[in-house]
Amino acid sequence: MQNKWKKLILPGFIIALGVFLRLYKYETWFAYGHDYDLLGWFVKDVVVNGHFRLIGQETSTPGIFIGPLFYYYQVLFYLVFSLNPIGGVFGVLLLSIFSVWSFYYVFRQMFSLRVGTVAMFFSAVSYYMVSNDREVFPTMPVILWSVWFLYTIFLLLKGKQTGYFVAGILIGLIWHMNMALIIVLPLLLLAILFSKQKVQWKNVFIGFVLATVLSLPLVLFEIRHGGVQTRAFLTSLTTNQGGVIEGTYRYEKVLISMGNNLKSMLLGPLISVNYRLVLVLLFGVWVMVFIRKNLESKLLGLLFVWFILYLLFFANYSKVMSEYYINGSLIVFLTPLFVILGKFKNRWLFLVMATFVSLNVVSFLTQKVEPKGYVEKRDLINFIKADAQEHNYSCVAISYITNPGYERGYRYLYWYQGLKVLTPISGAPVYSIVFPLAIVDRIDTRFGSLGLIFPDYSKYDPKDVEKSCSGEDSNLTDPMHGFVQ
Repeated sequence: MQNKWKKLILPGFIIALGVFLRLYKYETWFAYGHDYDLLGWFVKDVVVNGHFRLIGQETSTPGIFIGPLFYYYQVLFYLVFSLNPIGGVFGVLLLSIFSVWSFYYVFRQMFSLRVGTVAMFFSAVSYYMVSNDREVFPTMPVILWSVWFLYTIFLLLKGKQTGYFVAGILIGLIWHMNMALIIVLPLLLLAILFSKQKVQWKNVFIGFVLATVLSLPLVLFEIRHGGVQTRAFLTSLTTNQGGVIEGTYRYEKVLISMGNNLKSMLLGPLISVNYRLVLVLLFGVWVMVFIRKNLESKLLGLLFVWFILYLLFFANYSKVMSEYYINGSLIVFLTPLFVILGKFKNRWLFLVMATFVSLNVVSFLTQKVEPKGYVEKRDLINFIKADAQEHNYSCVAISYITNPGYERGYRYLYWYQGLKVLTPISGAPVYSIVFPLAIVDRIDTRFGSLGLIFPDYSKYDPKDVEKSCSGEDSNLTDPMHGFVQ
């Protein structure tokens, strides 16, 4: 029993370190924006309005929505925190702890305890992983999904029938995270073929049922709305969405994103390294594990196909690519690296991991976060509410002096903090929110990087204000970009 507890000391320490990094200044670094507003609006719609929702927010591709699973998961944490959006931080914290453990479990099962511990340490401390795990957004678990997809391929290659069950769950989760994950599903068929094992159709059926159950909101939504998302998805594959690039650079743009993400994962932002060098070194690791036969050739081959599928798809996809689209492919490069590190002698492994921890932890703890997030918005709205009450205003109007897009990310906080907000043309007293501060000559007060200009109090007659405030709350009735009733 004593030896068993000793074995838990190192994993426990690693998880504790991961929790610390993910909770460090969690409130002041909570970059509350439009996506969080949409999450809060979903929670309010479910909890307050009693509306059972089949979809989450609309994506940047018109007509395609994110599945609701992540949003329903967050409802639990919002309720625990009395609908305060800070509860969402603890929702992703729990997911991130599961992610750190998953790296440990998967790589231990596939290779060894030593490799599992290296992978666990990496996932707990990596600057990129920590930053990703602090994002209260449905795409946050994509890296977690990719780890379990790797394990699914491993199980199927070994002829393990449980692979069909895990595959079913992962397929059912795709719509709830990122539809781009569909592109790696052919790897499941290749793994089954390479295993040369007889397919147990009963287990395939169970996997199909699991996938169907998790995709049920999508099925019901498509039936109710005539397959609108299916049509939008097919259209997106054949329509120019503004990201068409001619020539070989379309491939380089994908490699740039992969290299930059991997550089951030391994070294953090402190060291400036060209993405090409990062990719060359990691491909060198691939060659090394192939020559030394540290990885089964079939698995290594599937990892290479995984990489090719991402490269080909995003090189030819017409949408402007965000870096997080590549997150589902990063495990392809990390797997050989973890295996090689697991072969290092203790003193060399300690030196590598100590360097890794130093670079990433220092990068994270010393990063500069612009003060325009949750705390600043909360304090600004509280100030407006208190000032309005002092002047006997039962409502206010808000105008935004800002660059396009930065006017979003306030509406749930208005509702949560009990502030009735109308449009500036309503006749209600107008408070102006400014960001960045340099675009105006003066402000009356500031909250971090957010400025506030007071109303011209002399312009507002109390009776006229009361009449203006008798109408509906525009904050509740106006449409919200990305949110569909």
